[in-house]
Amino acid sequence: MQEENAALLSKISNFQKENQELKNKLSKQETDRGSSSGSGEKVLHLRFNPLDAANRRHLERFNKLQEENDQLKKRIKVLEEEGVAATDVTMKVQQKLQSEGADSTLESLKEQLAAAERKTRFILENARLKSTEFREAVYQLLGYRIDVPMAETYKLSHVYADSRDDYLLFKINSEGIQLVETEYSKQVSDKMETYLHQHDSFPAFLASLTMDLFHQQTFMISH
Repeated sequence: MQEENAALLSKISNFQKENQELKNKLSKQETDRGSSSGSGEKVLHLRFNPLDAANRRHLERFNKLQEENDQLKKRIKVLEEEGVAATDVTMKVQQKLQSEGADSTLESLKEQLAAAERKTRFILENARLKSTEFREAVYQLLGYRIDVPMAETYKLSHVYADSRDDYLLFKINSEGIQLVETEYSKQVSDKMETYLHQHDSFPAFLASLTMDLFHQQTFMISH
């Protein structure tokens, strides 16, 4: 076991030295390129640049050495932690790598789920704010506060209403619009007859209520 560890450590040491040499070569080539192009001389850029090709080969070699270096470190860790036979080390390392890959995938999925939840919360909050803004705009411009007490049911309360109990209820669905009877609707049956039954106009009906309530408020204030 000690001989196996020593051999692996020796390989790691050699790989680290070779990595450092490759880093130095890459650094020197970048420095040489920078000094040449910054000297005021006209630089001819070749379509096939041998220096770039060499750099790529060095980088590929460096990445490969780095990967092998990591593999060897994992082999040593398995040997030290589990004390398994050398023939089982490769299998143990592969299992460890697969486990780490699964953990990484799980972590990535968790991050994606958290991001999706944040996006959903943002959309819902934005929709709520827009809905509130829209209802307030309708209330200020048309005089009716619109609430939805249940599905397909709309409650309209007027800004000039004498009481909170003075409201209208409408059922709106694929079959059309239906005015549900309330105590307040009974008080305006004459307008329902004129604007709804005779002219089939909900906008005119609501507008006439607005004008009547407005005149009542104005009369009360002036007297």
